[in-house]
Amino acid sequence: MELSSLSHLVLHSGGERLGLAFSNMIEAYEALRSDERGSRAKTTKEGFLYNILNFLQKQGLIEYVEEDEMIKTTKKLDQFMDWNLLNQNHFQRVRRILEGGSVH
Repeated sequence: MELSSLSHLVLHSGGERLGLAFSNMIEAYEALRSDERGSRAKTTKEGFLYNILNFLQKQGLIEYVEEDEMIKTTKKLDQFMDWNLLNQNHFQRVRRILEGGSVH
């Protein structure tokens, strides 16, 4: 499977298939206009990213230092990454997908 053909990353939860349509997300982001003035409107790429950063900050996952354009992860996010995303099974699964292997 090529990376460009990955329209869904299928996850399993209790026998139910869940997925994220990454290609659809990319298409939606690319369709947004860009504003060199740094507009925060949700209809611009800059505004879209700004709103995501604010959401993650409200969830206690990052500290966004706007003046320095710096993002710091919080202990909450670090622990989540260690526990869920960076465990060896998940790492190997993502690696297989990126190398053209199967999801399972």
